[in-house]
Amino acid sequence: FSYVDIAMQGSRNQDVLWTMDGIRLNNRLYGGTTPNDTLPASMIERIEVLKGGEGLFYGTQASAGVINVVTRGFTDDLNGQINGSVDNRATTSVDGFVRGAIGDQRFIVYGSHNQAEGYKSFNTYQPSMTDRSYGYDIWSAGLKYQYEIVPDLMLNAQYQHTKANLDNFNAPTRLRESRNDRNEEIASVRLDYTGNDTVQFFLKGYFHDWRTAYVQILNRVPASTPQVVYPAGTFWGYQDYGASAVLKLKLHPGLEYLFGYDFQTFNGRDDVLLIGNLNEKVHAGIFQVRTTDDLSEKGRIAAGLRYNETGGAKKTIWNASGRYDFSPALYAEGNGGTSFILPDASQLYGIDPCCEIGNPNLKPEESLNFNGSLGGVAPLAGGSFRWKGTYFNRRITNLIDTFYDDPDFLNGTYINVNDKVKVEGAEAELGLEFTSGWSFNASYTYSRVRNQGATTQRDRNPEQFARGTLAFLPKER
Repeated sequence: FSYVDIAMQGSRNQDVLWTMDGIRLNNRLYGGTTPNDTLPASMIERIEVLKGGEGLFYGTQASAGVINVVTRGFTDDLNGQINGSVDNRATTSVDGFVRGAIGDQRFIVYGSHNQAEGYKSFNTYQPSMTDRSYGYDIWSAGLKYQYEIVPDLMLNAQYQHTKANLDNFNAPTRLRESRNDRNEEIASVRLDYTGNDTVQFFLKGYFHDWRTAYVQILNRVPASTPQVVYPAGTFWGYQDYGASAVLKLKLHPGLEYLFGYDFQTFNGRDDVLLIGNLNEKVHAGIFQVRTTDDLSEKGRIAAGLRYNETGGAKKTIWNASGRYDFSPALYAEGNGGTSFILPDASQLYGIDPCCEIGNPNLKPEESLNFNGSLGGVAPLAGGSFRWKGTYFNRRITNLIDTFYDDPDFLNGTYINVNDKVKVEGAEAELGLEFTSGWSFNASYTYSRVRNQGATTQRDRNPEQFARGTLAFLPKER
């Protein structure tokens, strides 16, 4: 229930798009903010990580990849799960779901409550802060619904409401009270027709509403009447909604064609960091051609274009990807293309004198990227061995960054960096799985992120990152 800070293949937070079942979650007010408390953990079935430029189908903020949280799937059997936990910081968590089917209709109902009295961050180094605990209280509830209208025509719908009260003590100096009280709604409807191989279509609409009432009150030194910086109920929030349509045609053996239209609209306002009311509309046309098993059962190739229009900004990007399986123990895959990131609202229109001032003349970031991998799976005594090695390379033009050397903006502003930024590196992944239930997974990433001609790494981009996991999961008997 805090902020996420990630670097995927030398990226920043704002280079990675987060989605839930394909629904955009990123905050267009602040591109670097990621929503890690939006979904109850018990509803996560798996997490898909797409690395490399994914702007073809996803648009802005997918220049380094996409993290898609896939929620639990439907089942015809009635089942469910309840989880509960407590800890020594007076934290309680309760969540669960129930799912099943009634005729041709399937459903999942879920909910969660997470509450913590928190902990006291008051100490001798920060005596101006009110001595009390800082915690959180979050409620979430949702419904997923599926109906098979006729064979091969499926309706899917989902809705989730989240109510959260979150104490904020990132800046403890003189802090008496600082809290975000949030109401969030996420909804989507999807219609899929897969009746035959020749013609298929997919229609989807989504809605994401985020409304926060903020309050900040500071102590005075020496003690006197508290200073109300933001009175209770100060608003910041946004609405993000849209629709997409994809038509898939297989007119002859060997190739299939995808034609798509993507519409997104956004409006938001922040009375805390002073971003005025703004609106944004995106229209995009998508085309992709793919090979099928008729051409090769071992290899697949896909290539496509996206034409994107946002206000006065027009951009066409391309993407190509492929994979070839030499054998079960060896495969090669790669993807490359161009991507873009639109400036977020704070970078364009922020006017709060406390902070960086927005620059309405910012250009979108543009990048050229390539990912190439070799990997495979091999049998091992009592289990299997999985490995993968990846080289990645990205060139960024007009990268958006903060700038503090302009005398007209003493607290900083935003600029497009003149020099190109080069991201280059490699990843190594391996995994061991044994029939006894033991498994081991490890990965190592090296990334070199520098301005053209520079000798130092850019801020907030770790040069090396490694992790390992040893787990034991007994097999069901």
